[in-house]
Amino acid sequence: MGAAEVRLYVLDTAPLAARMGEARSVVAGRYRQASEVGPERNRLEELGCGLLLRYVLGVRHDSDLAFGEFGKPRLARARLARTRLARSWRAAGEGTATRAEAGRGDAAGTASSAESDAAGGVGSRLDDDAAGGIGLEFNLSNDVGLAVLAVSARPIGVDIENVPATYTSPVELVARKYYSEEQRARIGDGSAYDQRVAWAQAWTRMEAILKARGTGFSLDPRKHPEALDGWELWSCERDGCVITVAVDVPFEVELHEIGADAALDALGP
Repeated sequence: MGAAEVRLYVLDTAPLAARMGEARSVVAGRYRQASEVGPERNRLEELGCGLLLRYVLGVRHDSDLAFGEFGKPRLARARLARTRLARSWRAAGEGTATRAEAGRGDAAGTASSAESDAAGGVGSRLDDDAAGGIGLEFNLSNDVGLAVLAVSARPIGVDIENVPATYTSPVELVARKYYSEEQRARIGDGSAYDQRVAWAQAWTRMEAILKARGTGFSLDPRKHPEALDGWELWSCERDGCVITVAVDVPFEVELHEIGADAALDALGP
C-alpha cells in the first residue's frame, strides 16, 4: 500500500484587502461574518480560509459544513456527496508543486516552499458540481497573513505558527510546559533563530496532532502524552513561520501556492 496523499494549499491573504467585498460574496456565512470584526490581518485570514474552502472544496454555505464534538470542521454529507476531484484523488495537479514524504515524530520531513502554480496561482481543485464523492478530511489554520488548508482521505490536522522574533512573551513561555525535555533542550533560551524555529516546530507538531484527533487541547497532552504517539508529521518553514501537517499513516505532501486574485477570478461573479 502506497503513502497517503495530502494536498496542502497556502494562500497569501494580503491581496484580499483590495477585494474584500468580492471575497465576502463567495465564502460561507461564518467566514464572511468573522471577516467583519477584529484587526484587519485577522479579518483577511478568515476570508482566506473561507476562500480556500470555496475554491478547493466547493463550500459555499454554512450548511456545507458539519462539526465534531470539539469543533473540528468536516464536509457535511450533502456537500461531500457532490464533491470529487476533477479526475481522481491521485490525478496530477495543474501547474507545479513541491512534494515531500512525512516522517514520524520529531524526525518530520522538511521541504522548501512550493513554487507558484501555473495560470496565476490556480492549482488542482475539486470539481464543484460533479457527482460521486469520495471521503475527504480537511483542516485549516491561519497566521502571519497566510491561510492554509490541508486535504486528505485520512484524519488530518494542520497548524501554522509564526517564528517569534524574541522568546519572551507569555505565550512562548507558557507553551514550554507542554514540551518534552528533548524539545526544551532544542529550544534552549530562544536567543538564536534556530532555537525559535524549534519552538514553532514543537508547537505546530503538537497542535496538528491534536487537531487531527479532533480534540484540540480539550485533551491535555501533559496528562495524556500517549495521544501524541504514532502520528506521521511533515513540516516546512516559509516566510518566517512553520507549517506542520499530521496524519495517522505515512503520507506524501503536494504543496500548492494559491493566488488570491486568481482564485477569485476563477470563481467568477
